[in-house]
Amino acid sequence: MDGYVFNYYGLAIAGATVGVEGGTTTTSGPSGYYVLEPVNAGQTEVFCAKEGYNWTSAIVPVVAGDTVHYDF
Repeated sequence: MDGYVFNYYGLAIAGATVGVEGGTTTTSGPSGYYVLEPVNAGQTEVFCAKEGYNWTSAIVPVVAGDTVHYDF
C-alpha cells in the first residue's frame, strides 16, 4: 500500500503515522508520501494519525500481490 497524507488544503503532512491496527506502521516523508508493507489481503482497516491533526481510518480493499494506492 502506498499513498500521500494531505491536510484539508492539499498540503503534504510529513511525519504522520500510517498503519494497520496491531500490525505494521510507517511514517510519511517530507512530500507526505508513505509506503506501508506488508499489508494482508482483504478489507483492511488502515489508520493515519499525527499530533495536532484529526485521527482518521478507512477500510481499504487490498488485493493479494498488488499495490493499492490510498491517500489520506
